[in-house]
Amino acid sequence: MGFVIEPLFHVSDKPAIRCFEPRPSEAVGASVVWAIAADRLHNYLLPRDCPRVTCIATPATDPARLRDLLGGHTALVAIERAWRSRVESAALWLYELPAAPFKLHDPIAGYHIARDSVEPLGVRPITDCPAELAARDARLLPVETLWPLHDEIPRLTHIFSMIRMGNAAPSR
Repeated sequence: MGFVIEPLFHVSDKPAIRCFEPRPSEAVGASVVWAIAADRLHNYLLPRDCPRVTCIATPATDPARLRDLLGGHTALVAIERAWRSRVESAALWLYELPAAPFKLHDPIAGYHIARDSVEPLGVRPITDCPAELAARDARLLPVETLWPLHDEIPRLTHIFSMIRMGNAAPSR
């Protein structure tokens, strides 16, 4: 695990978190506070339970197909059409966290962890998730079902994330 040298963030649907306390994590096997790197923040600018498939391009990416999916953007955030109204009406809070207590946990996902409590440096509301994604050069792509992208994206790039797929509509 390396040291953090960039701003870190936590996205929440809770507006007044004064201190992030470590919570048990099966992925780590310990109680931790999670943070996300700025370049992966687009993965979390949606309601918590919204299923999504996200990716960014790398030099090793299949350029033609991923270029089609990205549509000129640097990142893709695909959601089910059934979630679109919830995404458009969501209110989220973006907390900036100090880098010092965190260590890099997963460089591909941009996950960082701290084992002690962390007080945020600041917070700002996000009241327009699609606009926030656009400001971060992420294409919001509503699709009927996420499963074809779930199967295709890992073949196109190694920097991808599939979040809350248990909430996705069943595969046809």
